[in-house]
Order: sequence, then structure tokens, then C-alpha cells
Amino acid sequence: WIGLGGDASKVQSNCIFYKTKSDRNSSKPSFSEHNGRFFEMDWACDIDWFDEVFPWRGWIPTSLEDTVDRSWRYNLEDPTPMKERDGALLVETSYAMGLKRDFFIADELVTSVLRFYPLTDKDAPPFFDVSRIDDIYETTGSLQAFAAATKRAVLDRVGWLRWWTAAMPEVDATVPSSILERIRKLKGIDYPSRGYLIEVHRMWKQLNLALWVRHRVPVYYSWSAEERLDERFSKLNPKLIAADSGVDGDKVVIEDILIDDGWRRASASTWKYDPFLQRRDSIPITFHLSYESDSRIYIIDFQGWQRRALPENDDPAYYAERYFFLVRNEDHQGMSSVTFWRWRPRKEFIAGSSLRTGGSGPGECDNLENLREMYRMEYAPREDRQFDEESGLPISPLPPTSRVWYIPTSFYPPSPPADKQVQVPSPQGSRGSSVESPSLLSRLSEFPLPDHGNLQSGEGRSRERTSRPLVRDSRRFGSPAPKLLARISSRSRSPRRLIGPSPPNQPLRGTEYKSGLRASASIYTYLQPTFSVAHLDAWNGNLFLHGVLIVPDKRVEVRMRYFANCFPATKHICTVLTIAIEHRQAFQIGIRPSDFKFFPARTHAGSNSAMIAAQYSSDFIEPPLVYHSLASYIALYSGRMADLLARPHARAFIGMGGACSWVAQRWSGEALIEDFMSGPSAQTTVYFRGANDATYAKRSGVHWDRVSAQEIDLLFGCLPHVDSSQIRWLYPPPHVLEAHSDHWSGEWNATLESIFCFITEKIHLNPPETEPKTKAQWKKFLRTYNRGPLATSTRMTSEDADTILGTLRSARLHHTWNLAPINTLYIPE
Repeated sequence: WIGLGGDASKVQSNCIFYKTKSDRNSSKPSFSEHNGRFFEMDWACDIDWFDEVFPWRGWIPTSLEDTVDRSWRYNLEDPTPMKERDGALLVETSYAMGLKRDFFIADELVTSVLRFYPLTDKDAPPFFDVSRIDDIYETTGSLQAFAAATKRAVLDRVGWLRWWTAAMPEVDATVPSSILERIRKLKGIDYPSRGYLIEVHRMWKQLNLALWVRHRVPVYYSWSAEERLDERFSKLNPKLIAADSGVDGDKVVIEDILIDDGWRRASASTWKYDPFLQRRDSIPITFHLSYESDSRIYIIDFQGWQRRALPENDDPAYYAERYFFLVRNEDHQGMSSVTFWRWRPRKEFIAGSSLRTGGSGPGECDNLENLREMYRMEYAPREDRQFDEESGLPISPLPPTSRVWYIPTSFYPPSPPADKQVQVPSPQGSRGSSVESPSLLSRLSEFPLPDHGNLQSGEGRSRERTSRPLVRDSRRFGSPAPKLLARISSRSRSPRRLIGPSPPNQPLRGTEYKSGLRASASIYTYLQPTFSVAHLDAWNGNLFLHGVLIVPDKRVEVRMRYFANCFPATKHICTVLTIAIEHRQAFQIGIRPSDFKFFPARTHAGSNSAMIAAQYSSDFIEPPLVYHSLASYIALYSGRMADLLARPHARAFIGMGGACSWVAQRWSGEALIEDFMSGPSAQTTVYFRGANDATYAKRSGVHWDRVSAQEIDLLFGCLPHVDSSQIRWLYPPPHVLEAHSDHWSGEWNATLESIFCFITEKIHLNPPETEPKTKAQWKKFLRTYNRGPLATSTRMTSEDADTILGTLRSARLHHTWNLAPINTLYIPE
């Protein structure tokens, strides 16, 4: 075994028996009843094999060897303290509290990162129910096993945070500094990493050796015949490593090292391959110099990877100048595709392409190490999926429903006619060679080693940052949604059609469903919201762990699933809920009583506490508004609105959507949205006066905040009357908009925004210049706006929603999101 940055003697002698998941009894792994540790390799504390599903686990921290760290997180050897009660076993109370506290800290940080960063829940540690630590156990073994699983869950999250901080691009530019500071203060964040076991000849297309060495993540590999006989791996030749000076100036000694011909050949071969073990100066046999302007554009980032669609905002001419590419016919209609090979740069760019992407052009990540981590899980090859190096299309056996994506890779079409060609400069320049033996890290990287405190301080980054919009800006739909890595740039050629995603490995039925959803639902919704939600870092992460989505209106669910599945920038349910709030959609989030402890109610002073308690008593009555004069009525309305929106449960107005959400936010500010996304108020968690799902056929026992009919009347300035035709409102209420506004189609738009802003401006004038109106008067008022451009050509009915959602069962997706736990909703579906 060879250890880079680690002691190879720590590698378990039986590790070769556990290279793949099939080699382990993953369903029921054997464990010690003394402390819950696996008898097989324990990924939380043992040096384990690189796993493409959990690529961050090599970053899991271990205890410093020169200290005696008895923290429970790093000592799975120690049994968990327990106590007996009525013949059963429980985890000792203070110890259980410590387990839960540390888990929630790490888990909340992961959730906070996912709110802002374009990763999905599938790219994060799997869900873990830590509340079971309070359960009663029948045996010592079962208690110790779950306690050890809790420790692993915490370590998994700390390792993920260390990996994400070091390996992902644009961390500082997308995540609030307050979250990053909390991550840097997390215990263990600056500890040594566990490291990876790798089989170089089998895994090299997935490895990121330069990144690991740079951040002192140990790497262990065997130097077998497969590696010795392939010059691709000459960078890892142990004789060359032994000849290099270590970080501290020490030498690695191999007894039989000789400067022989084999050593010289290995040294001379190091420059031929880049840090990802890809051949430099790899001129393809088949390539093209031009392409049709309406072609679909793809890029293959690394050798053997699947192709991915180039973001719509990126200029293909930028890539055509730097990389070789292939033109292919994709279908019988003559549509062609262009596939750029980033791993095959043109000669004039080779000198700067080993770790940098070749410049700061559109869609470029400044560091290929980060790009490799960003896209590995989705596009890298694995044993069960291989891709053609030229086309990036699957070549390994796939399930029958996926084989329609296979295109024979031997067919290379001729260049298009001259009148449809985009000319690209011909390659020039050359690269010299060297036979000197560079140091290990310089062979793997062109950047200096970071300081020891780099991960903790965030300083000494290996690349310069450029000013870019935050990730939440990528949710805007007025133009094609920019990816995190995309820089907006103007086109140098005629527009092309929207590029679809790379050929998926999902069943075609799901693809057809999304295509149908895009076609059927897009006519009912808008791309551009009227405002943008800010301060997402103030949202309560526990809402995404313990919340249950309440979407009784199927029309709202259709829109939410449209935004979830038909926009590439939507990667997390947090983004879907944000869009729903911005489009004034109606939904609530319910919580089970057992989880109320995660949503503590705000404390209030004595008098305020008494007033709040009185509001939630069964005999509380909301006094109606009265009208003596316009000025007195507006003054009374303003005062009552201040009282109404200061109530703990006023946040429920946001979840009602439509005009209720608009008026409540306009009179209280965006803090009401933060309250809504912080969980239920004291109305639900303390006084149990909220709504629940008792009337639903599928009950989950969840509760959420609600507002009364009298409070809704107050919100719209209702003046009651015995004659219903004489009831007046200061704002048009929801049922009036539904009946008489052509612009209200179930979703807020710019015209409704202008209507309500106009009314509000008239209210705030001194003296006021608007009167409360009856239903007939509001009908006449709204008819004026109806003469303008309409909202959508068609209104969605409940029957339309049923038809659209009826395809879910055949697509094997959630039949409905209503009453679905939020942590089970993976986006895109």
C-alpha cells in the first residue's frame, strides 16, 4: 500500500474483501454489541473505499493523534452510557441530549447550505431520525447500534460540510457569511481527514487526486501490475514519490530505489498526463471545425464522462476556440448536435488547461477540481454505466426503457454546407516536453499548498473570485435560468432553441411526463414573479426535516410541480416553496405535535402574553370595523391592521396566497414571510387553536396556523351590512377577484400588483382618496383593468388539474404532494 498524506500501516488487511457494496452485508451489517461498531469496515472511522454515491466520506474528521480527544463523535470504540427503567434500556439522558444537540447543529448547517447552493438532497447525507435515541430498547446491542448510527450520522454531516467548503465552487458568493462562520466554528472542521482507499486502474476516471492532496485528505492505493504497466499512472509511481521532498522537507525512503531506465521512463511520462490522468495533446482522430448554428450543444468535461447540455446562456464560440468538438446527427429530422471535449483542449490552450478551465468565459468554473466535484455524481462513469468518449452517450447495457437513448458511435456525419457553418480559428502553437521529475503536488496541480488553517479561515483560496449574483438569483425566470457557474454573456450568433438536458438514465415514462407537464402547465402560469423573497437564511431548517406540505388546491400543486420539474435551476424543495410564495400560491406546512419542540414559541412580556392568551380563548370575538367618516375609518383600519398583523398566527396569511398574502405582506413587511417559514406559532404549538388534517381522508396528525373568517374580513377592510349586496371592502377580497377579475387566474401577476399598489397609494394619501366599495362597485372598477392585456389565455380548472396530475401514477412519481413529508420530496422528481 502507498499512502499519500497518511500512514499506510493503518489500512486494514482485509479491506480488499470489501471493495464494493455487494461485498458487504449492507442490509444487516454485523456489529459489536459492546459499542455498535461494524465488524466489517466502518466507514465512519476506518479508512474506507472511495464511494461515488457518498464522495464526501473521505473528508470525515478523525481525532488528532497528538491529543486525547474523548469527544463521543470520534470514539466509536467507547460504548454509549445507558440506564435501566422498568426492565428496559435507555440512553443516559444527558448523553442523549448531547447526541441530539450535535446532530441538529450539523444537520441544520447542511440544510441551510442546501437552501442557497444548487445541490439536491440526493447530493447530501441521507435522512436520519435522531429522535429514536429517546426510544426504549430491549437489548444492549440494539441500543448501542442506534447510538453508533447517530454518531455516524453526525460524522457524515461534518464530513459533508468539510468537503463542500473545500470542493464546491462559489461558496462565499452564494451562501451567507453567517452560515459559513458557523461551519468554520464547528468542532472537528479542522481535524485530519479519514481519507480514501482507491483502486487506481479501476477508479481513475472518478478520482480528484489534486484536490485531495491539496487539502491533506489521505489517499491509499496499491501499486500492482495494472498500475506499473500503464504509463498513465506514472505520476503515482512510488519511486518518484520517494524522490520528492515532503511538505516539511523530509524524505520518503524506499530501500531498493535505483535511478534506472524504468525510473527515467516514469519521470518522462509524468508530463504526458494532466492531473486527472488524461492524456495531454490528445488530438482526436475524428473532429470538426464548424457546426450549424441551430445545433444542440453539449460538453464532455472529463475523459469517459457523460455529456451534459451547455447552459443556454453560454456562448458556444467560446468553447469552439478552446476545445475540439464533434458534430453528430441526432434524429431523422436532421437535427445535429455539437459535443465539445473539454478534456481535449486545442494546443494553444493546453499550457493553461491542466487545472484551470482555460479562462473566465461564460459557464466556466475557475478550477477544474471544483468542476469535477460539482458534476461527478451525475455525469462520471461507474462500473454499471460507461459512456463513449467521443459522443458522451451510454455504451453499457441499460434497462430496456433507457436503451432508446443509445446512438451508434461509429457514425460521424460530414461537415454541413458552407452557408450554414460557423467558422472557428484553426489550432496553432505547440507544447514542449520535460523529463524532469516534478514534486508530487506539482505533478497533480499547478497551485501552491494551502496553509494549515485554510479550511478554517477561508483564506488562501487557490483562485481569484469574480463578482457574481447569488444563487437565489438563478430562480428568476424572465430569461433562461442561469446556473451557478454560468456568467451571462451576449450571443455571437443567432438564437437557438432551448437545449434539453443530457440523456437521462430514468425511465422514459418520467421523461414523457415532464415533457407533457411542460406543455400542459406552462399556459397557466407566469415566468416572472412580482417580487423576490430575501433573507432565506432566516428560515427554520427544521421545517424541511419535520414539515408536512399541505396543498389542498390541485391547481396550486400543478404549478408547484411545474416549477419543480421544468426548470433546470430548481434543485431543492426550498426553491419550489420560494417560487410559490413569490407567485402568491396557497399552501401551508403542518407539524406533528411530537415535533413542536423544534419550533419554540416566542416569549412575550407579561401584558402581551395575557393579550395573546385572550386572543386564543374560545370566547374571543373580533369586533367589526365601523364607518363614521373616511378619515376615521382609514385611521381605525390602520390601527386594527397593526394589531392583527402583530398576532403570532398572522403568518398564516402568507400561506393563503393571492390577495391575502399581498395585503398582509404590504402592511407588515417581509418579516411575515420569515415568520411563515419559521414554523407554526404559539397558536398551534402552545394553545392548540390552529388547523389540522382531521377532516382529510389520509391523516398524518399534523397541525398548522390558521386565521378566522373575521380576521380575513378585517384584512380587506370589510364593513358588514345586513344586506349582503351592501357589504363594502377597502380592498377587493378573494371571491370578488375570482368572479370579476380576468387577471386573477390563481396566480399573482404584474397587473394585479399595479391594481393593489394603486389602491394602497390612495389609502395612504392625506386625506385618503379611496372609499370602501360594494361587490358591484368593485366589479365596475376591475372591468376597467379587464380591458387591458389579459393574464393568461386560459384559466386552470379543477378538471384540468386532475388531468395533468393523473399522469403521475404511470410516471411512478408522488401521486400527490398534499400531506407529503417535505423531506421525501426530491427535486426534480
